Amino acid sequence: MAKATGFLKNMLIDNGGHPTESTLQKIEKWSVKDDVFTLMSYVQPLFEGYGKCEYNPDKESWIVSTGGWSGCEDVIMSLQKNHLFWSLCWMLSKRGGHYEFLGNAPTGDNCES
Repeated sequence: MAKATGFLKNMLIDNGGHPTESTLQKIEKWSVKDDVFTLMSYVQPLFEGYGKCEYNPDKESWIVSTGGWSGCEDVIMSLQKNHLFWSLCWMLSKRGGHYEFLGNAPTGDNCES
Protein backbone atom coordinates (compact mmCIF):
# COMPACT_ATOMS: atom_id res chain seq x y z
CA MET A 1 0.00 0.00 0.00
CA ALA A 2 1.23 3.46 -0.80
CA LYS A 3 1.62 5.92 2.02
CA ALA A 4 -0.61 8.97 2.03
CA THR A 5 0.84 12.09 0.57
CA GLY A 6 1.26 15.07 2.88
CA PHE A 7 -1.64 16.85 1.20
CA LEU A 8 -4.06 13.93 1.58
CA LYS A 9 -3.02 13.22 5.15
CA ASN A 10 -3.41 16.90 6.10
CA MET A 11 -7.00 16.76 4.88
CA LEU A 12 -7.73 13.79 7.15
CA ILE A 13 -6.10 14.98 10.39
CA ASP A 14 -6.16 18.14 12.49
CA ASN A 15 -3.17 20.18 13.71
CA GLY A 16 -2.76 17.84 16.69
CA GLY A 17 -2.46 14.79 14.45
CA HIS A 18 -5.91 13.40 15.30
CA PRO A 19 -8.50 12.46 12.67
CA THR A 20 -10.82 15.39 11.98
CA GLU A 21 -14.48 15.15 12.95
CA SER A 22 -15.44 15.17 9.27
CA THR A 23 -13.04 12.27 8.62
CA LEU A 24 -14.58 10.24 11.45
CA GLN A 25 -18.11 11.01 10.24
CA LYS A 26 -17.18 9.94 6.71
CA ILE A 27 -15.94 6.59 8.08
CA GLU A 28 -19.18 6.10 10.05
CA LYS A 29 -21.34 6.77 6.99
CA TRP A 30 -19.21 4.98 4.37
CA SER A 31 -21.22 2.45 2.33
CA VAL A 32 -19.36 -0.84 2.31
CA LYS A 33 -21.90 -2.86 0.33
CA ASP A 34 -19.55 -3.14 -2.63
CA ASP A 35 -16.05 -2.13 -1.53
CA VAL A 36 -14.57 -2.59 1.94
CA PHE A 37 -11.05 -2.36 0.52
CA THR A 38 -11.52 1.31 -0.40
CA LEU A 39 -12.73 2.19 3.11
CA MET A 40 -9.75 0.47 4.70
CA SER A 41 -7.38 2.13 2.23
CA TYR A 42 -8.92 5.45 3.30
CA VAL A 43 -8.32 4.83 7.02
CA GLN A 44 -4.85 3.32 6.57
CA PRO A 45 -2.92 6.66 6.63
CA LEU A 46 -4.62 7.57 9.92
CA PHE A 47 -2.59 4.85 11.66
CA GLU A 48 0.83 5.89 10.31
CA GLY A 49 3.32 6.72 13.02
CA TYR A 50 1.15 5.46 15.88
CA GLY A 51 -0.33 2.07 15.03
CA LYS A 52 -0.59 -0.04 11.93
CA CYS A 53 -3.18 -0.85 9.31
CA GLU A 54 -1.96 -3.36 6.74
CA TYR A 55 -3.60 -5.57 4.18
CA ASN A 56 -2.66 -9.26 4.33
CA PRO A 57 -3.28 -10.70 0.86
CA ASP A 58 -2.82 -14.30 2.05
CA LYS A 59 -5.72 -13.98 4.49
CA GLU A 60 -7.61 -11.36 2.41
CA SER A 61 -7.92 -9.34 5.58
CA TRP A 62 -6.72 -6.13 7.22
CA ILE A 63 -4.55 -6.31 10.35
CA VAL A 64 -4.99 -3.22 12.52
CA SER A 65 -3.27 -2.18 15.74
CA THR A 66 -4.01 1.09 17.48
CA GLY A 67 -0.78 1.29 19.45
CA GLY A 68 -2.98 2.63 22.26
CA TRP A 69 -3.07 6.07 20.63
CA SER A 70 -6.36 7.93 21.03
CA GLY A 71 -6.48 8.99 17.36
CA CYS A 72 -6.33 5.37 16.22
CA GLU A 73 -8.92 4.42 18.85
CA ASP A 74 -11.20 7.15 17.43
CA VAL A 75 -10.93 5.52 13.99
CA ILE A 76 -11.85 2.11 15.46
CA MET A 77 -14.86 3.66 17.23
CA SER A 78 -16.00 5.18 13.93
CA LEU A 79 -15.61 1.80 12.22
CA GLN A 80 -17.74 0.27 15.01
CA LYS A 81 -20.41 2.93 14.45
CA ASN A 82 -20.51 1.87 10.79
CA HIS A 83 -22.81 -1.03 11.66
CA LEU A 84 -22.80 -2.63 8.21
CA PHE A 85 -18.99 -2.60 8.08
CA TRP A 86 -18.66 -4.00 11.60
CA SER A 87 -21.25 -6.75 11.13
CA LEU A 88 -19.82 -7.88 7.78
CA CYS A 89 -16.08 -7.37 8.26
CA TRP A 90 -15.08 -7.63 11.92
CA MET A 91 -13.25 -10.92 12.48
CA LEU A 92 -11.15 -10.55 15.62
CA SER A 93 -10.35 -8.24 18.52
CA LYS A 94 -7.51 -8.79 20.98
CA ARG A 95 -6.57 -6.99 24.15
CA GLY A 96 -4.16 -4.16 23.43
CA GLY A 97 -5.99 -2.67 20.45
CA HIS A 98 -5.48 -5.40 17.86
CA TYR A 99 -8.16 -6.07 15.23
CA GLU A 100 -8.65 -8.07 12.08
CA PHE A 101 -11.19 -7.24 9.38
CA LEU A 102 -12.25 -9.06 6.24
CA GLY A 103 -11.68 -6.89 3.19
CA ASN A 104 -10.69 -8.38 -0.15
CA ALA A 105 -8.53 -6.47 -2.59
CA PRO A 106 -10.19 -5.76 -5.92
CA THR A 107 -9.52 -8.43 -8.51
CA GLY A 108 -8.65 -7.76 -12.13
CA ASP A 109 -12.32 -8.43 -12.98
CA ASN A 110 -13.44 -5.55 -10.75
CA CYS A 111 -10.81 -3.00 -11.79
CA GLU A 112 -11.56 -0.35 -14.37
CA SER A 113 -9.18 -0.24 -17.32
